[in-house]
Amino acid sequence: MVSVLGAYTGNTSLFPTYASEQDQMIQKIQSQTAARFAEKKATIDDSYKQKQATVEAESNRWITVKADIFNAKAAVDSSKDSIKSISNLLLEMRTPVSLAGTAGENRKAQVEIFNNKLLSINGEADRMGRAFNLIGSINRVDYTPNKIEYRNDLGVGKTTLTGGYAGSDYRIEATDGSVWIPDLGTNSLSQYSELQGQKQKVTLTGDDGKPITIDKTASYTNGLSVTSYDPKTGAITMSVTIVPESGPITVNGTLKKNGLGLMPAWFYDGLATDAGRKRAFTDINEAESQLTIASSKVQQAAGQVSMDTRKVDGALDTLNKQNTKALVTQLEESQKLQTEYVQQVQAMQNNLDQLSRQQQNYLQAFSSQIADGGFLDIML
Repeated sequence: MVSVLGAYTGNTSLFPTYASEQDQMIQKIQSQTAARFAEKKATIDDSYKQKQATVEAESNRWITVKADIFNAKAAVDSSKDSIKSISNLLLEMRTPVSLAGTAGENRKAQVEIFNNKLLSINGEADRMGRAFNLIGSINRVDYTPNKIEYRNDLGVGKTTLTGGYAGSDYRIEATDGSVWIPDLGTNSLSQYSELQGQKQKVTLTGDDGKPITIDKTASYTNGLSVTSYDPKTGAITMSVTIVPESGPITVNGTLKKNGLGLMPAWFYDGLATDAGRKRAFTDINEAESQLTIASSKVQQAAGQVSMDTRKVDGALDTLNKQNTKALVTQLEESQKLQTEYVQQVQAMQNNLDQLSRQQQNYLQAFSSQIADGGFLDIML
């Protein structure tokens, strides 16, 4: 025989175990709500990831543009350093010119120093490759300065930096149609059939009686001298010695200078005369002026590079702010979703608790009625 109230607390209860069922219900509600929360959270996260991927892709493209601008800035900085070195070399060139006219000085040694300083100037101007050079790497045919080009946006926008020549180049266009062109790295002058033509040769007889062919090239040291020169027209007559034993040849033509306009010592009478040294000092002064012009070109390029850099940095900053805003939005939406989840679960749990209390009150009232009615024991 089982009492009705006793049976309520056991497995054979005539009434359900509400506390256990309520726990199960709460767990089911929590599980369902958590699943909906996870689904909505995944949607929020996916939206942020898409925005982040878009921003990151565009940022990478801007970073590529900035890398190009950085290379241009490296060219500007390098050119500035080279201009300082060239300026110092021009200042130093005054010393051998002055000493060459001083009694007791070794003039040949001063000429060598002068020519080597000029060699260093040209080496400094051309020490960087064309992609990084704003003061050298000129077109030696038409003397156009070198240019550096780079992207400045994500489209087809490009910036072109035009340099200025800080070296000193020249050629002599002879009346016979040939052209005498210097090798700026070896202090020598060679004859070519024409501009961009073939280097000319001369044939000698060797000690063994066999013919020997050599380039038609004269050394700055002892193979060249000026007979006459007209600075207004560039008309020049010079003496050129290829083979000392054969004696000099006379070349008439037009001198065309480029860049700093500074010539080797042979052009200034080998620094042996007052007139020659005076012309050397005059040309050094002019070279310093021309260097200032080249420097201004570099400064203009520096300003353009700075402007492009600011534009790219501004674009990257905007993208970083967009990414930050998207992240904040993701966190705010996730926090809002989590709050809603907690509130929903709490509300449902409160409802279940209230319902449970109502059921308990009903059960107690119903049990009292049974007890008052004499039905306390029931045989099963």
